[in-house]
Amino acid sequence: MLASAAALSAVAALVVPAMQPHRPAGYSPEVLDGTPLADARITGRLADVVAAYGPVVKGAYLDNEKFYDTATANLVAAYAADPEPHASPAKPAVAPAGHEVATPEEGATPENGVTPEEDAAAPEISATPEGVHLTEGVGGEAAAPADDEAAAAEGARKRSETPVDEATADAPEPDPVTLLLVSDLHCNVGMARVIAAALEQSGAAALLDGGDTVVSGTSVESYCVNAFAGAVPDGVPVVVATGNHDSTTTAEQERKVGWTVLSGEIVEVAGLRILGDTDPTITTVGAGGTRQERDETIPELETRMAEVACAAAEETEPVDILLIHNPRVGGETLDRGCARLQLSGHWHRTEGPELQGQGVRYVSTSTGGGAGGGATVGPLNGAAELTVLRVDRATGEPLALRRIRVGTDAAVTLGSWEIMPVVPDAKAAPADGDTPADRDAPADGGGPADGDGSEAAAPTP
Repeated sequence: MLASAAALSAVAALVVPAMQPHRPAGYSPEVLDGTPLADARITGRLADVVAAYGPVVKGAYLDNEKFYDTATANLVAAYAADPEPHASPAKPAVAPAGHEVATPEEGATPENGVTPEEDAAAPEISATPEGVHLTEGVGGEAAAPADDEAAAAEGARKRSETPVDEATADAPEPDPVTLLLVSDLHCNVGMARVIAAALEQSGAAALLDGGDTVVSGTSVESYCVNAFAGAVPDGVPVVVATGNHDSTTTAEQERKVGWTVLSGEIVEVAGLRILGDTDPTITTVGAGGTRQERDETIPELETRMAEVACAAAEETEPVDILLIHNPRVGGETLDRGCARLQLSGHWHRTEGPELQGQGVRYVSTSTGGGAGGGATVGPLNGAAELTVLRVDRATGEPLALRRIRVGTDAAVTLGSWEIMPVVPDAKAAPADGDTPADRDAPADGGGPADGDGSEAAAPTP
């Protein structure tokens, strides 16, 4: 009898579990609901950790998504409220009569180029959504914005400093193109959707990245590169000059997603000839600071870029844009007149557009919100900027720019168009017989001034 009972118990132990439905181990914490990990089952201590701390992480994620969704919507609304979203005026717009604005002497903050006084004085525009600001230019006489062809023609006229004659009549037809410049994103992937909206709204033909796309140049930061690349609309080329926070690994990641990584040779993108190179240094957070990544110094890179650009100019194939992360690298190229426009980042502050040598230099602040050294993870801790540029493909002449500023409250300020400084034509002597070099020389007959000293005092993020 006991033997029979034992045999029956053994059979039941085998058959009954097999007849019951399968129940996977672990459980799915409620915090995963509404996320890509919904219904995922977690076991052991990890499940308890996710259940305890997951709400904090999820809350931060949702706050981040809301912030950048709002900023993106504000950018689109700013363009919708702008009566001249794509025109490059022949000179900056000014406030209509009855509206006072800050004068240039009051100064624009280097970080974003727009003072609080200008924001407060900007004229109200009906139906402008909350979180959207449109600014007006400062100084000069009021003028209705002109189209791009007029701006290009005006720039060419000023540069030659001569009346319209047979020579100017033979000049090529203006062919302006729009570009979008970003720099120092430092893995702020939330800005990816804002950049995508700016590309679409501005009609930019290409995206220029001034470098420091990531933080430490590690392999895991491919996530950041992929996020930025995935947001760029199809058909829009991306050109990047890697920075000191990028690395050879970063450059390879960027090549894999189809970006053009500048490497010391001239490339043609959107009808423009662009020169640049990777930064020779590498800065890794928590790993010893900045060190050389290759056997070349910043001054040596500066000389090499000038040699390449000037050789191209001698062959009547001049460089239109020098895109280089560190602003110091472009000095010799511009001084020798071998590139019309230099675009850089690195300093986390806006400088220019300003004349340097025989060219124009513009330094962008951080598009990731890193101005002032703040963190670039989560909602912005500092204002972020993107810059829309207009360049004449027919002559290489830089025409105008406008800044798009995203504030720490997700508000977007669409700046007025600013005309680029006009570079004197070094080949055309004015009526008094003095060359541009003569006019730049100090009264005591010494050499040209070394600059305003701002580079020497500039931080090196």
